[in-house]
This record gives sequence, structure tokens and C-alpha cells, in this order.
Amino acid sequence: MDIGDIIYHRPQALKEACELGRTFGHEGRFLAGGTELLVDFQRERDAAKYLISLAHIPDLKEIQIKDGMLCVGAMATMSAIAQAEVVHQTFPVLSEAAGCMGNLQIRNKATIGGNFSRAVPCADTPPICIAAGAQVRLVGAEAERLLPAADFFAGPRETALLPGELQTECSSWSP
Repeated sequence: MDIGDIIYHRPQALKEACELGRTFGHEGRFLAGGTELLVDFQRERDAAKYLISLAHIPDLKEIQIKDGMLCVGAMATMSAIAQAEVVHQTFPVLSEAAGCMGNLQIRNKATIGGNFSRAVPCADTPPICIAAGAQVRLVGAEAERLLPAADFFAGPRETALLPGELQTECSSWSP
């Protein structure tokens, strides 16, 4: 699909998204909720030739305990995080922060992955996750790595993400 000068892709699986990310490199952007990315496009702070939507990859929306860790998928919205009983029970401050972010329309679109990936200084969830010793799972077409959330940020609007790499679990931490 072509949206003006941007070519839009809707991969159905993580592997497909990673392959598109590798192919497009610096010319591609992954789209989570879009509440920061699309504003950055509009304000000409960022641009891309290819937009890769993550909306049709169901595994990225999961919120669950896995191997004794609370894992929140990168596409979990702030509303879903705020309403998830497992988050409320194991990491209530994250539940509270997600429930207070923006307004209801923003919470229904904004994702924790986008909140991390855009690396805006005013992001609500990264400071809480960093303080809790969270880690982020980063996946590319050829490799996967786990990184402490504190090491994910290189500066305002700068992260440790490599071209074509994305977050699958925005954070995992011990409840």
C-alpha cells in the first residue's frame, strides 16, 4: 500500500517484519501505536520511505508471566497494561503509570514498545521500568538480544536499536 511518499507494509509474523526491517534498514520505520512516530513525521523530526506496521503480529500484544518474569509485549497498549490483572498484581506502579498516561484515546493506541522506541524524554513507562531493573528483548532478522532497559537509551530520541531491529518484549522484570 502506498501512502503518499511512504510505502506501507503489514507483515503477519515477526520473522516477516524483521526481514522487511533488514531490507529497508535506515529507510524503514516500525509502526506500533504511532502516537509519537506519526507526530514526528508531521513535524518533520523523522521521515521514512517504508512503514512496517506491527499491528497484525498477535504475539507482540501478550502480557504474561513467563519463566517467572512479567513480560509485556511491545504492542501492548497502555490501556491493556493498565487493565491487566497480572500487571496490577506484580508491578502496580507500571499499571498506574499506564493508566494515567495521556487521555483514553492515547492510551488505547500508545504501546509500551513505541513509548520505549521513540526515546522521547517525556515517556511515561521507561523510567519506571529502568528503576525496576527491566530488560528489553530486541530482535532482528538474524539475531536476538536482551539488554537492560537502562542501556537501551543512548540519549533523547536515540536508542541502542540497530537498523531493522525491533522490540518484541518491551520489558521483562522479576515481579
